Amino acid sequence: MGREDVRNYIVDAVSNVLSSGNIEYLKWDFNRHLTEIASESFSSQQQGEVTHRFILGTYEIMERITSVCFLRFFFFFFFLKFYL
Repeated sequence: MGREDVRNYIVDAVSNVLSSGNIEYLKWDFNRHLTEIASESFSSQQQGEVTHRFILGTYEIMERITSVCFLRFFFFFFFLKFYL
């Protein structure tokens, strides 16, 4: 989650699933401990940043997905109110 390409892939994949059906509820569990985390993308001096970047990346993904869903639902309800 610390890499931008991974975050973009996750947002695209989840957004595609959410837009493919009548999904009204999404629960995202985070039931695991972060242990022994490392990344080949970062130097040995940056390995201490990996956990922090992972969490920030997770927050970004959730923000991007919920903002897209909110807009979709907002426009849907606006459409219903305007035309009904």
